[in-house]
Amino acid sequence: ISVVITEVPENIPNAVREIVAKHPEMELKLTGNLTDQELVKIYSGSDLVVITSLYESSSLPILEAVACGARVLASSIPPHLEMASNLPIAIYESENCSSLQKSLVEILDQVQSGAKAGATDNIEMYAWENIAKIYLETFRFLIDVPNL
Repeated sequence: ISVVITEVPENIPNAVREIVAKHPEMELKLTGNLTDQELVKIYSGSDLVVITSLYESSSLPILEAVACGARVLASSIPPHLEMASNLPIAIYESENCSSLQKSLVEILDQVQSGAKAGATDNIEMYAWENIAKIYLETFRFLIDVPNL
C-alpha cells in the first residue's frame, strides 16, 4: 500500500507515524510543498484521496481530486456534506475511527473490483467564474435591499 501525504515531515502526527511503523507493507511518502503540475500528477494517479479536515470554509483539495478523476473520502463537516450533494464524494463520520475504517474498506473493495470513480459532471459549478458570479449576484442583492 502506497500512502502519499502532501505535507512536510515535521507536521505529520505521531499517530500516523505509529501506524506506518506497525505496517511494513505500507510505503509512506511525504511530498512537502508541490507545484500545481506535481499535485495534478498525484491526484490523477491516486485510487483514493482522503480529506480529514475538521474545519474548512470550502475544500479546494476535494475539487482538485474530483477534477482529476480520483475517488474522494471526506469527513462529515458541513462544506464536505454540501459538496457531496453535487459531487461523487464518500463521507465518513468525523472523528469516528470506526466510520473511517468502514468507509476505507468499502472504497478499497471498489478499487480492487475495478469499479470506476463517480462522474464529475457537476465539477464545473465550482469553477472560479461561476463562484464569482454567485458572489456578485449576492452583493448586488444586498446593496439593493433597503434598511439592511
